[in-house]
Amino acid sequence: MDRNTAERISDLLRQHLPDSASFRLEEELETPLVNFHQWADGKDCVGAFRVASETSERNLLLIQWSDKHLSRFHLILFPANRSGPLLEVHEIRGGHFNWTHSPTRHDGRNSERKERFSVLAQQHDLPLVDSRVAIPVPTGPDDVEPLLSIVFLLADVRTEADDLDRRTQVPTPPLRGPRPSEPRYWLMSLGPRSRHWEECRREGIACLGWDELGDLTEYASRAAMDLGRNDSLACWQFCHDMEPGDTIFAKLGTSAVVGHGTVTSAYRFDATRPAYKNVRDVDWHSNFPGGVRVRDKPLVLKTLTDVSDYPQQVVALKRAVGMLTSLPETEAKSPYSVDSVLEDGCFLDRGELDVLLNRLEAKKNLVLQGPPGTGKTWLAKRLAYALTGRRDRERICNVQFHPTLSYEDFVIGWRPSASGLELTKGTFLRAIESASADPETPFVVVIEEINRGNPAQIFGELITLLEADKRSADEGLELSFATEGEATRVHVPENLYVIGTMNIADRSLALVDLALRRRFAFATLKPRIDDTWRRWVTEQLGIDAEAADDIQHRMAALNEEIAASKSLGEQFCIGHSYVTPTHRLDPDDVNGWFRDVVETELAPLLEEYWFDEAGRARQEHDRLLKDW
Repeated sequence: MDRNTAERISDLLRQHLPDSASFRLEEELETPLVNFHQWADGKDCVGAFRVASETSERNLLLIQWSDKHLSRFHLILFPANRSGPLLEVHEIRGGHFNWTHSPTRHDGRNSERKERFSVLAQQHDLPLVDSRVAIPVPTGPDDVEPLLSIVFLLADVRTEADDLDRRTQVPTPPLRGPRPSEPRYWLMSLGPRSRHWEECRREGIACLGWDELGDLTEYASRAAMDLGRNDSLACWQFCHDMEPGDTIFAKLGTSAVVGHGTVTSAYRFDATRPAYKNVRDVDWHSNFPGGVRVRDKPLVLKTLTDVSDYPQQVVALKRAVGMLTSLPETEAKSPYSVDSVLEDGCFLDRGELDVLLNRLEAKKNLVLQGPPGTGKTWLAKRLAYALTGRRDRERICNVQFHPTLSYEDFVIGWRPSASGLELTKGTFLRAIESASADPETPFVVVIEEINRGNPAQIFGELITLLEADKRSADEGLELSFATEGEATRVHVPENLYVIGTMNIADRSLALVDLALRRRFAFATLKPRIDDTWRRWVTEQLGIDAEAADDIQHRMAALNEEIAASKSLGEQFCIGHSYVTPTHRLDPDDVNGWFRDVVETELAPLLEEYWFDEAGRARQEHDRLLKDW
């Protein structure tokens, strides 16, 4: 985009706003006299308009042209009091303005805001893709009103989504209506760190605290419970809204779930229980004692959350516990190649990726090892896509090893069921069966933190069959478990590949079993805060060149200190993921983003690194932020 385009858009508004049926041009401001801070640093305003709609008054500002800023075009919508921008668009792609919802409040609820924004945007038919809204660039008089309609509506929806404690008067339908025939999906914490999970699974119940309230059916309203907003909502919904047939996902922290089940009873208060006396009967269907990861984005913190209106989260939860055997029809299985890995933001070059794929194809098993933040899991999944040739999650199985994971969880074992004990296939055996049923198609098992578990114990006899020269039926072995006296003979097919990840900086982990080392190829990923990283964050993520250079130099200096430290070394260097934003930043937010990364992610890591030298950790922390 050039300055002429910005001026043309400004002229369209100037000429055709007076003819609009839904918007009123209150005033065109003299741009040299307007003094908003967003116009500093050489940004040149080409149009400023005070515009009123049927429900509110806003200032619509068009700002640009400036060679000093990566995002040269700015469209900003202010409230009437000019207290701060409601909406700010920075870029144009493919004939559209693009705006991404990325709340940055420091209260731990931004994931909730993003989920709510997604729901509201869909209800209002906003063109939303992965939190990004595409707004058509006006090219003629007929485009002015549609542009303003989307911009004003988007500002209202963003305000409604971000202000969780005070709802604005947005003309929106209720988030959910009565759905008597449709089961709901609930995300529930069964005590701190899922403390009551084993008890609930054994007894076939779900339990909730706040025992001091007594029987929850005795309260006429949430307000009568005299609890905080989220706590009273959890109690009220567990008692009144949850119904038999609904599904509960029992969560562990903010990233994993330990199992799922179906609600089978009404609410009851069980006074005979020592604690967590609010109870419902549940038929639990899965058990992951150490937790199975749901997605990269954290789960909500609340004790009980109805996630039925968040389809992406429901799909992620179902996939994590094995409820989904196939992807939703709306999720495309698009072609995927080495070029796709690079386009997604990989900082390795094509030659390095080709080497990794060649080793994976030859050895069948590959471990990506490296310091924290080097993108091991990110790259493992994309190598899997590139190997299969499509972004097809039906062919990819993702699992995380941990100290309590066993052969019975991963391969096969006896599990409780409604009719007693049942021999249940684990993740790896199901992957073997899928690959054997379609021998011409590659399948991949991605194992995160492969050295956190005991691989020899988890794989059992199948660890021998991982070898590339034992991938045939003739090399098959009988499993340790048998049904009706007959053991199952299994071999690992040639089209099943295994990619593991390993953090080599974790001092709490034992050395990798030699039996595993012999059967896997190992590749070490290093921090890549280099020119490739710099180009990506400046062109794609909104960090200006000067800030990128500064971050690059600060991180390089820190990693030099870590590598030279006698108690640490190169395996403890900090990776590029820490300083690569997950979404495009507003230019004004870059400084705050880096400071937050240092304070909440790097500082705790440095304190762990130099746990016996607190002064050294503080010194490196201060150096990262000096004159920032």
